[in-house]
Order: sequence, then structure tokens, then C-alpha cells
Amino acid sequence: MRSSASAIGRRLYAAQAAAAQKTEAVQASLQKEQPKISKLANGIQVVSVENFSPVSKVVVVYNAGARFESSQNLGVTHALRNAGALATKDTSFFGNVRNLESFGASLSATGTREHLIYTLDVLRNNFDAAMPFLASVVTAPVFNQWELDAAANRLKVNLAHYEQSACMRVMETVHAAAYRDTLGRSLYSPAYMVGRHDAAAMADHWGRYCTPGRLAVVGLGVSHASLIDHVSHRFTAAAGGASADATTARFGGGEIRELTGAPLAHAAVVAEGAAVTSARDVVALALLQKLLGAGPTIKYGATATTLTSSLAKVATGPFAASAVNASYTDSGVFGFYVVGQPADMAALLRAGMEEVRSLAKNGVTDQQLQQVKQQLAAAVLMEEEDANEYAICLATQALHSGDLISSNDVLAAIAAATAADVAAAAKRIVTGKLAMSAVGDLRNTPYLDELV
Repeated sequence: MRSSASAIGRRLYAAQAAAAQKTEAVQASLQKEQPKISKLANGIQVVSVENFSPVSKVVVVYNAGARFESSQNLGVTHALRNAGALATKDTSFFGNVRNLESFGASLSATGTREHLIYTLDVLRNNFDAAMPFLASVVTAPVFNQWELDAAANRLKVNLAHYEQSACMRVMETVHAAAYRDTLGRSLYSPAYMVGRHDAAAMADHWGRYCTPGRLAVVGLGVSHASLIDHVSHRFTAAAGGASADATTARFGGGEIRELTGAPLAHAAVVAEGAAVTSARDVVALALLQKLLGAGPTIKYGATATTLTSSLAKVATGPFAASAVNASYTDSGVFGFYVVGQPADMAALLRAGMEEVRSLAKNGVTDQQLQQVKQQLAAAVLMEEEDANEYAICLATQALHSGDLISSNDVLAAIAAATAADVAAAAKRIVTGKLAMSAVGDLRNTPYLDELV
């Protein structure tokens, strides 16, 4: 029995090897292309990267996120995300779902504070068949009231998940404390607004913000000519629309605290960071973020992660800490996030503030700077390996600058950054206005004025 299985394995291996040689020969002639960008006559930005992937990805991004909501329609973008594949002028909800499934495609809708994002993944051979359905969903929704009523239940599920996540609540409320409106608008609908986003409200927001001049379409694994052909012929329903509000975000600073029965305390302290248009500041803060530490760390495994090292000296129980860094078109937030035992929170937060002050005063060593430069360069290159992140990055660049920045340009900017740039970034953080959010058992969590 073993010899028979071995013989079969050898035959299969030989067949695979022959197929692999043929595949390698084909791939040698199919080199990944550089991103291409075109602006259509109606204002739509079209970007493609032909990487010859067997799966095509199309990301549609509107500059229509939560920051554009008003006090009268809070949560409307959350409702729009949940209505992502409902009936359109061309197809019923069932028709959209059934046809996309038959093509082996998946369609999702997500959002950020600035953008409403639709993502289609489909087998390359079915790209042409799936595009009409995507185009209809993202340009011609009809917002039938009975479908919106049914979709409201999904909002309740989202909000239940949100309420259970202290981390999500801290990040939402720290933005609310910092900006109050614009970038302070939450990604999640207030509970009292569930079911109140009627067809008229949805159509009004869509008509104002989902317009050609605020739209970018990015395709990965598709030719530029093919993508332009589909967009120019099938995205015509996106034409028109009223003028949109362009209120500038203003970092005001402030504090929000939510006392709960949770066993831990979560808190974030941020100052105004950098807008995406300030390239030098963006790089300096990204290096500072790497230096402080972002995400999980391994003890003794990252000597440049200073935040965790500093907090470990004052903690009596388990904790986690990470730098926070987010850039938007006209502002940004930078600071740190801590979760720990309630009894430790005063010491942890003060140690975090002191660490940033120390970097602002004493600067960074050459060894630290070179290490975080390597880490940031690796992160930039790895982002291109994440198809979703890469496509959204290309779309936002096209939307807000009408051009694309190559990874080589980003790497050059990282290489040119100096220790003085990082120290100056830290100084701006410690001398600027602060915003704070805290959720959980806050019996020993200091107020913001006690940290300044």
C-alpha cells in the first residue's frame, strides 16, 4: 500500500513540476505593471494595476464619509454601508446577490470618516459580467423604504458589537472629543437614529456627496483600457449632484469618559497630528509611531519600542499600549492608547505622557532612527501586498491629489527624515491641545487636566 501511494505521489509530483515549468514561462512574460491613472471627462478618477491576478478586485471610493453628516442625519453613512447591495434602478436586491454569487463574486461596503467604500472581488474571467451589477449598486440605488426598514436590523447588530468593544468606543469617542463635528462624527449610528434614516435622507446624502468629482475607481488584476471602458459607459448615473459642504476640521481638544462595569480601563490621549498633504510631517509622525510602538510587542524583541518599555516600569499588572496615528485630508490625530488594570491607570498614563515629553526634549539616537526607518520602509512595502489596503490607498491619493505617489518616493522621504524631524514632531504633540477618551473602570484614571 505504501509503495503504491509513493508511486502515485511521484507521478503527481512529476506532473506538477512540468506544469510549474510551463507556468513560470508564462509568468515571465506577464510582468506586473505600474499603476496607471486617468481622469474622465465627468471627473471620475480611474486607477488600475495590471498584475495578472486570477482574481480581479475593483474598489469604488466616494469622498462621502461620516465627517459630512449633519446633526440631523447622524449615522446616515452607516445606514448606506448596510444598504450596500439593495435594489437599484436596474436590478432588485435578489438580482444583485444572485447574479454576483453566480459569478463567484463578493461585494462589500465599508467606510471611514472621509470615505464610503465598495469592494468587488471576482474571478478574472467573470470581470466583464460582474461590472454592470457593481456599477448599478454604486451609481443608481433607489432606497426603497421597506428594504431600509429591514436593513435597520443589521445596524442594531453592528451597534451591539460596537458596545461590546471598549477599544472601538475609545477610538470613536477620542475623535469626538478632539473635533466635536467633521472628523468627530462617528462611524456608527447613534442608537436613537436607527430606523430614522428614511429614503429621503439617504437619497439626499447620496445626491450631495456621491458625485463624479468625488469618485475614484481602482482596479487590480484588470487592464486600464478595460476598466476605463466599463467606468465611462456604466458609471454615467453618477453624474450631477448638488454642491457639497467642505467644512474644515478643527482640532478643539476635550475629554469624554464612559464609566462601565468592565474589569479593565481603556484610555487614549491624542494631540493634533498631520494632514496627508503634509508629507514631511506624515513621515516624521510615522517614524515616531514606530519608535513608541504600534500594535502587539514581544518582550526583548523590539528595542526601539519605547512606550511599552516605559510603562512596564510602573505597571503592577498586565497592560497593553500602542501609539495612535491617523491622518486625514486636513488634520490628524497622534498619541497613545493604553489598556490596563484600573489601579495602574494613573501611573500608566503619566508614564506615557512622560515618554513623549522625553523624546521631544532629548530626541532619538541614530541607532533608534535607523531601526524605525527600516521598520517603516518594510511596512510601506508590505502594504502593497495587501490588495485591499493598496487599492484604497491608490483611490484616496487619486481623489485628493489627482496623482499617485510611488513607493520609491515614499522610501526616499523616509530615508531623508532626520532625528530633528522626529523630535520636532514629538514636541508638537506635547505642546499642542490634547483630547482624551476613557472607557471602563475609571476609578483611578486621571482626568485630562491632571496629565498636562
